Order: sequence, then structure tokens, then C-alpha cells
Amino acid sequence: MANCISEYKDNKIFYNHIVLHNPMNTDFELHTHDICELLFLKSGNVSGIAGEKTYKLNKDNLIIFRANVPHKIRFDDNTVYERYNILFDENILANQIFNKIPKNLDLISYSGNGYVIDLFKKLDYYYENFKGNNLKRLVSNIVEELLFNLYLAPVDDFNSNLIATHPILSSAIEYINAHYTVIDDICVSFYINISCLV
Repeated sequence: MANCISEYKDNKIFYNHIVLHNPMNTDFELHTHDICELLFLKSGNVSGIAGEKTYKLNKDNLIIFRANVPHKIRFDDNTVYERYNILFDENILANQIFNKIPKNLDLISYSGNGYVIDLFKKLDYYYENFKGNNLKRLVSNIVEELLFNLYLAPVDDFNSNLIATHPILSSAIEYINAHYTVIDDICVSFYINISCLV
């Protein structure tokens, strides 16, 4: 059963903070959308799947699911799952600061970074104490501040929990990079019916 701590939605941002006490009873399907999604884990034994990559998430990890990339959360056991989820149009907020974040950034740990952790706590605090345009302004400012902090993240902290990359996709990417060629040859090499790609 899901317990929603706080939730907000406008034409630029959607966020919620939820707790699932029996997460194995919930199934998040693989999906995409045309906006960006950030998921900040507070507790749970879960993995994040972004495209062909799978990451083991730890407390205070933030995973980025970029627009139009298939993604989902996989529950690895029934440990209580708590997370913040933020969806936003990266072209609207913060002078497009998101577009300056390295494209290879999928996951970063904010463990020990009280400043960023407090930004998520502020979402709950403002939700409890403000409504209407005041809440809208505060939520927008916090999301923008979070994006600027992602921009400042040290490069060597990126993607430290990568546990798997789908082998067929990895092989296909390596082949394409080595043999930049026509799609028919790629399909033959990987036993894929071309009709699946068009």
C-alpha cells in the first residue's frame, strides 16, 4: 500500500514523495515519456533500469531517467521503498542547465551531502505550509537548485553503481561503432528482423 507524503503538479513540474510498505506487490512497467525524471531513493532494495543499463540503488542515490529512454524501477525484495520522484521539462527550467549536465550521467550518490538531501526535505516542508502560487514558486526554485547541483557534481562520482548492461545491446552498439554500415547488415549480424526496427 502506497503512502503519499507530498505531491505537486503544474504545467512544468510533477513531483511526489511516496512510501511503499510492500513494494513487491507493485510493478512499475518499463516505460518512456518525453520529459525528464529524477528519482531520489530514501530506502528500499531496488535497481534502476535506464535503457540498456541497470544500477543498484542505495540510500540517497539519485538516478536520472532522460526523456524518451525506456526505464523502470525493479524491486529486489520487500524492503520498505521510499522515494522522491520529480518529472520536468528540461527545456523550460533553469536556463536549460540540465542540457549542460554530461550525457553519461545516470546516477549519483548524495550520501553525506546534507545540502542536496535538505532540498528534498524542503519539498515536504513547503507542501505542508504553502499552497497555490507560493508553493508553485518554491517547488520550481528547489527543482532548479537541484539541477544546478547536478551540474556541479564531480565527474568521478558518476554511475558508480552500474551492475549490468544488456549484452545484446552492448554488442550491437560496439558493432555499429566499428562497422558504421547499413541497417540490413546490422539486422543480419544480430538476427533481428528489420520490420522490428521500422
